[in-house]
Amino acid sequence: MSLDMRSAIVGNNHLMPKEFDFLRKHPLLDFVGPKYPAETEFLSADVIFVPVPAETGSRVRIIQAFSLGCPVVGHDANQLGIAEILDGGNILLSGTSSGLVDKLFALYSDPELAKRLGASGRKTYEAAYTPKYASEVMEYWIQEAVERFKAEQQRIVIR
Repeated sequence: MSLDMRSAIVGNNHLMPKEFDFLRKHPLLDFVGPKYPAETEFLSADVIFVPVPAETGSRVRIIQAFSLGCPVVGHDANQLGIAEILDGGNILLSGTSSGLVDKLFALYSDPELAKRLGASGRKTYEAAYTPKYASEVMEYWIQEAVERFKAEQQRIVIR
């Protein structure tokens, strides 16, 4: 299968291990470095690929891709940091290199799947990550903390 594609490697790729330096000369790979803001790169991409296997933290780039309606292929480990991830629903996931490649090819061969994933990712963002939603959650927890503090203060008897 031949694909007409270019892969922009965005981010601090100077941290890439030296044994992969040969990839910098590959004609389909473009090591563009950090981009601020990254929206232009995201919106010009067919897919956002996040193969990071780290089992801690959330991948902000996945949430950013969701916010822009971009389809995402990522490593299974990303489920640990983003509870709203649903494999096949708003992202395609795999825990192996060959599985990730299969997911990328699935997106490239099915543009409708890419559109559905992008739209579902956007809905996920709107339901759980917009600034309005975040401020409502923060307001709830602040009010909860204040009420607990008041209740605790009432239990303390000063003599």
